[in-house]
Amino acid sequence: YTDSQESRKRSTVIVFDEKDKSKIYVGKMRDHYELPGGGIEKNEKARESATRECLEEIGVKVKNIEFVREFDDKILDGDFRLVSYYFKGDFDGIDSELHGAGPEGELKRCVMSIDEYVGGKEKELENEKFKDAYIKCICNNDIEVLGSLK
Repeated sequence: YTDSQESRKRSTVIVFDEKDKSKIYVGKMRDHYELPGGGIEKNEKARESATRECLEEIGVKVKNIEFVREFDDKILDGDFRLVSYYFKGDFDGIDSELHGAGPEGELKRCVMSIDEYVGGKEKELENEKFKDAYIKCICNNDIEVLGSLK
């Protein structure tokens, strides 16, 4: 990463199901599942972005949102650096008016176990494998393992 490269920032939120904390809300787009998240707009805080993206993408309101981790994805395509901010929070209802309001089109809202989510993703980059391990630890509240992942 050099000073001349653009830095892009995004937020992602892991939303726990209100009845079963071993399950999370995700969006399904075509043939894959994604945690709700997206780019941080100008003059927007990362936490605000995570909340907004969750509403726009899957129509879910989040409460008790807290910062978990920043990931620096280094250089992508040599042109920019992607910095991702991860949050976790609790389900706080559905806002169907905002569901699918984003430019990417409507995601199908799903609730699944973290094992289903992590196990169902294609692993292409080593950094993605690391993030999935970290996400799994967050969801399982495995603080000891979480501390060992750097």
